[in-house]
Amino acid sequence: MTEEKAGPVRMTETTAGGVLWRVGIAATLVMTSAVSGCSPVGDLPSSPPSATPSLQTQPGVHAFSFYSPALKKNMAVDVYLPPGYNTARRYPVLYLFHGKDGRADTWMDGAIGINHAADQLIASGQIQPLIIVSPQMDNGYGINTAAAATAVGGYNRGMYEDYIIRDLVPYIDRHYSTAADSAHRYIGGLSMGGFAALHDAFLHPDLFSKVGVISAALWVGEPPAELKWIYPDRATQAARDPITIAAHRNLGSLSILMIEGKSDPFLAADRTLYQTLQSRGDLVVYREYPGAHNYGFWRAHAAEMLTFFADKEPDLALRGAVKSSMV
Repeated sequence: MTEEKAGPVRMTETTAGGVLWRVGIAATLVMTSAVSGCSPVGDLPSSPPSATPSLQTQPGVHAFSFYSPALKKNMAVDVYLPPGYNTARRYPVLYLFHGKDGRADTWMDGAIGINHAADQLIASGQIQPLIIVSPQMDNGYGINTAAAATAVGGYNRGMYEDYIIRDLVPYIDRHYSTAADSAHRYIGGLSMGGFAALHDAFLHPDLFSKVGVISAALWVGEPPAELKWIYPDRATQAARDPITIAAHRNLGSLSILMIEGKSDPFLAADRTLYQTLQSRGDLVVYREYPGAHNYGFWRAHAAEMLTFFADKEPDLALRGAVKSSMV
């Protein structure tokens, strides 16, 4: 697969679905090959969070850190508050997870610029205002793997599922003006973050009503050798693998969006998940486009993700129908 190194972000204008919006474009792209989730490393702009949350009420992106009891350490978080944010109102919340070697600001101005896409779509009246939460995920894949958080061979083991479900979600609900129910809580991610979002949503469909992923890092059968710690045996794989979970678990009314590039190394596995969901009658929208496993593809489809999560006129096809689109 390919991974991309994102340089300093500059702002530009582009269109997605006929909507004008601004996104962050990396000034330097360096392509290398790898076998695991995307590694957005290198010249990302430095913006260390504060030790305690500022809990700002002004619109825009606010960076802070909070203590995670599950991981027993401080974790960085970027929170986007929409234009006109008002604590007298309750807002839907979207949790977005970065890829391998990413950071809390990857979805924001660190690489993707989804905050600017949200500003534009809200201003045009195409989506409802929402809060976007982009947490530091380390390289932990959003799963519970060890009681104590440790770094091993470039990856992170620890209680990363609990960090999201037991620590982060309640923390955000306590400190921000959220509509604290599953109908207004969404989850998504790219690459490694796509794996994490699917895993956490499939195991907790009572907490989230929608999950959307771009280029989810999934495998059919054995994962790469460096990731054997994720699936050390068949029983553990059955408990952690989103494809296996989807085949055996009732996902209820969870709505699912999958966006894939035709040249993505994870395409075959992602198609397998789609086919599994389709065969079970789950509410899934699947779309393929020309593109690879890189920031250019992810930026191009960020607005599409937002319209899935926060469209003022939700796609009626999600209510009882399965559809796919291959462009």
